[in-house]
Amino acid sequence: MNRSEYRWEFRLKNNKGYSLIELIVVIFIMSIMIVLVSLGLRSIFSLDAKECAYDLNACLKETKADALSKDYQELKLYKNAAGEVYADFVVYHYQEDASHPGQFAPDLASEVKKSVLIGKQSVTVKFYFSDGTNISLDPATHSVALGFNRSSGSFTKAKIDDIQSTAYCNLIEVSRGSKTYSIKLSPATGNHSVK
Repeated sequence: MNRSEYRWEFRLKNNKGYSLIELIVVIFIMSIMIVLVSLGLRSIFSLDAKECAYDLNACLKETKADALSKDYQELKLYKNAAGEVYADFVVYHYQEDASHPGQFAPDLASEVKKSVLIGKQSVTVKFYFSDGTNISLDPATHSVALGFNRSSGSFTKAKIDDIQSTAYCNLIEVSRGSKTYSIKLSPATGNHSVK
């Protein structure tokens, strides 16, 4: 038997498999990798809710700026039949009141200035009102319209399914899975921020 054959035969006879330490190290490394992948996937899935919350906040900001400088405008939020969250910028034009010259009243005719997709179908949007009620946007069943007072910049009372309510919206929650982003609304000042 030559020397190389002897080494090979020695290795085969003394090979008893993996040691317990080696197995523990491999299992530990695999568990760390699984945790990192699951955290990464969770953050990827919560990104939809974060984008929707920040897009909704930007739409509120644009609506307030337009309401203070132009015709009365509302932001109408709804889910379409596919479950996607949309924001419609609805403009009400002012016209001079014939019975009171020099005073302007909103025309009942309105038009959608633009419509913006702000959330995917996996996102849940829930509104909380000052009277203690809350509403979730559902496909083709609920819509919520938020507007601003032209003279003060404060929020007007919300419209739910195109009917004027008696309450102000205080909070909007945008969520997907376990991650929730809140948009706090201050009805008296018209301020809003994502938290």
